[in-house]
Amino acid sequence: MLSIPLLCLGLAPCATAPLPTPCPALPTSQDSGGPRDEYGVGWGPWYVLLPFDHPDGSSRNSKAHPPERELRAFRLNAAGPDLERKWKGKGGKKLQWRLARASQPAGPDWKKLDFVALVPDSYADRGAGTADNSVAYAWRTLSVDRPIQIESGFGSDDGCRVWLNGKLIHDKNVARGVNPRDDLLRLDLKRGVNHLLVKVNNGGGAWGAQLIGSPGGEEIAPETPQEAVNAAIERGVVYLLRRQNLDGSWNFDQKNYRNGQTALALYALMKSGLREDHPAIRRGLEFLRVHPPRRTYSMACQLLALVSTKNDRHQGWISDLAKELEDWQEGGFGYPYGQNDLSNTQYGALGLFAAMTAGVKIPDRVWLYLTRNALSHQNDDGGFGYRMGAKSTGSMTVAGLTVIGICREGYGEGGFPSQLKRKVERAVDAGRDWMAREFRTDTNPGADAGAAERWRLYYLCGMERFAALEKIETIGDYDWYRQGAHFLVKSQKDGGNWGTDHGEAEPNTAFALIFLSRGTASLTGVPSYKPGERLYATDGEEARIILRAKGDTPLDLWLSDLTPALVEEYGFDGPRGAGVYIERLEYLADGEVIAEVRADPGRPWNRQPYAIQHPFRERGPHTVRLRLHLVTDPAGEGPGSVVVDSPVLDVRIDQILEPWMLDYPDDSLANLLLDQKKIVRASSERGGNARGMAVDGLFSTAWACKSDDKAPSITVELRRAIFADRILLSHPTSREASRNHYGRATRVGVSLGAKREPLEFDLDPNEEHKSVLMLPRKMRITELTIEVLARERGTQHKDCVGFAEIELRLGDE
Repeated sequence: MLSIPLLCLGLAPCATAPLPTPCPALPTSQDSGGPRDEYGVGWGPWYVLLPFDHPDGSSRNSKAHPPERELRAFRLNAAGPDLERKWKGKGGKKLQWRLARASQPAGPDWKKLDFVALVPDSYADRGAGTADNSVAYAWRTLSVDRPIQIESGFGSDDGCRVWLNGKLIHDKNVARGVNPRDDLLRLDLKRGVNHLLVKVNNGGGAWGAQLIGSPGGEEIAPETPQEAVNAAIERGVVYLLRRQNLDGSWNFDQKNYRNGQTALALYALMKSGLREDHPAIRRGLEFLRVHPPRRTYSMACQLLALVSTKNDRHQGWISDLAKELEDWQEGGFGYPYGQNDLSNTQYGALGLFAAMTAGVKIPDRVWLYLTRNALSHQNDDGGFGYRMGAKSTGSMTVAGLTVIGICREGYGEGGFPSQLKRKVERAVDAGRDWMAREFRTDTNPGADAGAAERWRLYYLCGMERFAALEKIETIGDYDWYRQGAHFLVKSQKDGGNWGTDHGEAEPNTAFALIFLSRGTASLTGVPSYKPGERLYATDGEEARIILRAKGDTPLDLWLSDLTPALVEEYGFDGPRGAGVYIERLEYLADGEVIAEVRADPGRPWNRQPYAIQHPFRERGPHTVRLRLHLVTDPAGEGPGSVVVDSPVLDVRIDQILEPWMLDYPDDSLANLLLDQKKIVRASSERGGNARGMAVDGLFSTAWACKSDDKAPSITVELRRAIFADRILLSHPTSREASRNHYGRATRVGVSLGAKREPLEFDLDPNEEHKSVLMLPRKMRITELTIEVLARERGTQHKDCVGFAEIELRLGDE
């Protein structure tokens, strides 16, 4: 059998093949069946028969309709269906087979079949009354002169069944939209006329099907300039920095993976060029230090992050985590509970490999078990599935190949034991062939529609790890980095993040940065993107003064250029030459003058930069501007000077370690409320901001009241009394990205039981600071009520106030 992907099939029409007539004669085994491609496959036109009533909608496709009772008409070299026969369709109307296209394409017809548009004109309603809860059939012939196997991408809306020569070859019971890369059809064509019959059931809405060439095909992407990649990395880095919480953590799914997103973000940021001394990295590492990981994903990402610091000080920590991860291994890895899967196994292998590169000794049995487990997930088509027997996907195929590559490195000199070596070589060759065949960067190849879109960034990140491990620049005919970088730069969102229809922006942005950052290092490891060397410059038509800035803290600022228009307006041909005469320069930050530089007003400007450095005291976005005082008459006979301002330049400062930053990550250890049994009540709850979130130890969640709550309050009742001398309150969000979104309490009343007089406290309105409410003395507390007495409005949830965390402390505990 000759195997040819449909991507290779020519689309040029056969010179002698006429276009079909409205009712053509059926092809025989000697007929072409339609335009022949360069491999001799004759593609017949699509015929359709619809609609049939199907009450099961998208939930079940097994109910047989009349065409399925005559499958003998679709056998190899059979005559096909009777085009003159009338069938009883939906609503009792008569149906018959008819051409799907009024005029046929010159080559193989890959266009979508829109069954809604193909509902016969005899039906007045093509919407809910006809297309919904219906079944359509489509049929075409494929004629060949010799046996041949071809592969095709196929998608349907909703479920489908496919027969080749009367035999069922594909059965998919699913509700979905048409994506021609959802399914892979392998068509074993025999000499003569082969019949392809498709059935598609519809629940509601759109309804169709599409057969295309090989789903592995992707256009060769243009080269993405390094500047564009660097800019994308910069925006992604800033996106993550703006989403770090008060305690140094990142939000995504903290309830299930306390450390996972924080460790993944740190790894991505360091891979993008941030060093361990960066405040965000230090804060994140402190958070990880006091919260041990409990799941494989989190543990592995934490090891990757720690090893990325290249700091020997973490050696003991790395060794302890690696030992615990090793204890979780059962052949492969699960969550660690439950059945093993290839995704957890991939992360477990990555974590152990990182530890090994840091000097931790990993026993050979670990690599042996991981290799066997990965091999057990490989399918006959060469790809790998999430679990044994599951369909092959791109994300799992790169996962399987990565695990095998890691194990080869783990064994060291000589590689795999002899009893495994041949088997592994065959598996790797088959896996690489699958990747070459199915390669794409805009989707997770082989996955169902939802998973193809949801896990595409995870797949790209896995591809980068696999390619880096194997030291390969191409997969099949593709430069994998060039293809992926083009897709990622093009698909980055305005906020600097990457995401999917499922959201999950934080992990997807981390995955994208891990992929892109591979391209910032040369073979010597020197990165072309350096986050500490941000460059800024005024631009636009109004920018007559070109102010430039570089760095973080301190920030370098200088005068770079003056436009010809400004020189023409304010220049003189003075005693020392022609040009613009500057008396002095003022640098402004956030509207305030931060530096004044004197110039020589008796000489024209000769491109002197008049540079300064400014150390900002607060992190986040700032504005800078340059103000020039220009001499209007250097001879001293004019009115004096004129002031000209540059446009405002937006800059960002991140590398400031403020005093509170390293205090907050371990605060939960001293919070006496966390380990207590308690009942929490609140005056109201905004949707998604439940009362219990104020005492769950997570800064990724918060309680907030409804906007119409005039007297917001929250009460905590304790089963056992607590002795405390202070209360700590945190505003609903501390992330820069969400700053001012919620209202902020500015004054609260605190009640410690009915027999005690309420206390009142003013709160720090800064969302990055906790407010410490000192009690008169050490007090026994069984009930705590906090009432908001005054508040400032927010920008989005204007009157919704609340707290991310309520903490009780005693002394320095």
